[in-house]
Amino acid sequence: MINPSDIDLVEFLTHWHGAPQSVGRPLPAEALRIPRPLQEWHELASRWTKLKRGGNRMIEPSEIQADQGKFVFMKDATGDWIWAFGVHDRDAVFEGIPGENLDHVPEPLPEFLKHVTATETLMTADCARLGDQVPDEAFPSILTLPCRRSVSAAGSGRTPVIAPS
Repeated sequence: MINPSDIDLVEFLTHWHGAPQSVGRPLPAEALRIPRPLQEWHELASRWTKLKRGGNRMIEPSEIQADQGKFVFMKDATGDWIWAFGVHDRDAVFEGIPGENLDHVPEPLPEFLKHVTATETLMTADCARLGDQVPDEAFPSILTLPCRRSVSAAGSGRTPVIAPS
């Protein structure tokens, strides 16, 4: 298991998405009311456009609103699940159904944001590798294979495949 504190998000995102598309955008003044790890995430995310197209949606700092005494910073694609930070313990993360009691997430906000970023990156990657039936000893060689894209059999789109170069 990788310790989340060892993850360098810039390095991780550059590996998966290539060099940043921009130097990033400054956050609006109202962003100063959100926890520093969330400010840093928004500053970082503004450098890669792919981070904005995942299954979950990070809420812009200016749009963060309170729900049940907590501040909602992320919603799932359907809007029926939310994540929030605490009012008093701003590194505490909570999740649940909007308008209902939210459950405490055991990860602190900085760690949670790294896991969300990794998950969203994997979900929106140009190439995927599923490994539930791959022996552990084969992973190092598989993970270093380059991916290429090919037209699907039905011709209706592009399907990621694993293939040696």
